[in-house]
Amino acid sequence: MKIIMMSDSPTLPTGYGRVIKTLAQSFLNAGHQVEVIGWGYGGEPHSLPYNILPASQNDRFGENMLANYIRIEKPDILFTLGDPWMLDFVPNMDERNAVTWISYFPLDGHPIPKNWHQWITSADVPVVFSKYAYELIRNTLPNQKAPLFIPHGVDTKIFMPLDKEEVKTEFGVPDKFVVGTVARNQPRKNLPALIKAFSIFAANKEDTILYMHTQVRDVGWNIDELVGRYNLDEKAFTTTGFNALEGVKDEELVQIYNTFDIFVLPTMAEGFGLPILEAQSCGVPVLVTDFSACSELVVDRQELLKVKDTLIMGRNIEQAVVDVEDIVRKLEFFYNDWKKKDKKKLTYYSTEGRKLAENYDWEKISKDFISLLKHVEPSAISRNKRIYPTFVSI
Repeated sequence: MKIIMMSDSPTLPTGYGRVIKTLAQSFLNAGHQVEVIGWGYGGEPHSLPYNILPASQNDRFGENMLANYIRIEKPDILFTLGDPWMLDFVPNMDERNAVTWISYFPLDGHPIPKNWHQWITSADVPVVFSKYAYELIRNTLPNQKAPLFIPHGVDTKIFMPLDKEEVKTEFGVPDKFVVGTVARNQPRKNLPALIKAFSIFAANKEDTILYMHTQVRDVGWNIDELVGRYNLDEKAFTTTGFNALEGVKDEELVQIYNTFDIFVLPTMAEGFGLPILEAQSCGVPVLVTDFSACSELVVDRQELLKVKDTLIMGRNIEQAVVDVEDIVRKLEFFYNDWKKKDKKKLTYYSTEGRKLAENYDWEKISKDFISLLKHVEPSAISRNKRIYPTFVSI
């Protein structure tokens, strides 16, 4: 089948970019013809084995390009990966009925905005990547057929545990309890909560540091200024020269994860949370906000951070405000175990987290998508009846 995919460009290091890159390769390997309309792609040379079409600055999410592509190229399948607000034009396109639409999308807060209800139900095959989103749709739209649930994945052959002490020595942090995060410096990630919590936790401790793999100045905060405000200049660090739109190679990212003794993400909400899964695949215990999809990606509740309050954010969606004091308590719990010779708790969460990640290996997840395509026959689809394969279930 001929598939047009649309999302962040697979050349970008964003979550969407990395997922679409993996799935595009899987579809290609299964014998399908693949092209990608890549948001944020400027036509730069690349080595990927399929064509990437750049969305113009005046057509950020590719509405005009998609319409033209469907008219001229006549693909069998449209596969989109993005939030509903990014793709709100698809149901009303004149070309909509000429293609079978598989919509792979997140929900990271509640309630679902009313103007999204029709968008969610208009896809031929709606697919969500968290149980949180699945249940939210079922409760909000009980008279509609349930969406499919297929989570994101991780390459456990790349993201794997290394010799921690050796890696920490290479990074110049031997004999340190390293609190780490991998997150875009944007409001939703709530990095100030982590910095504040760490400043309380690290008081009078000379054997702990905070390592943030993030851009110092992005769409969120001036991280250096916050570090200085909390007197952490000698204890808190970011990846030197890191640019979020350029990223780093996976091999370097694996090294970064392996310097962490504990991964912390005080996020307000996540549609999935790839770094949570990647950290666990590297054998790193995690502390994440007990909200949205985060709650699904932990070994047990010891790794969940309490929600102190919720805020109504953009599009009137409620998202979580983490309890800073609970971050401090959980850091103390793992730090005290780190001080012990056997490190039983850290070892347990490292081992079990790796097992959890192996259940999400991309090889397994990709097979679900390939099976989905086998069940979707474009010529057999009636535009008045959506098709729902039954091979995946919540």
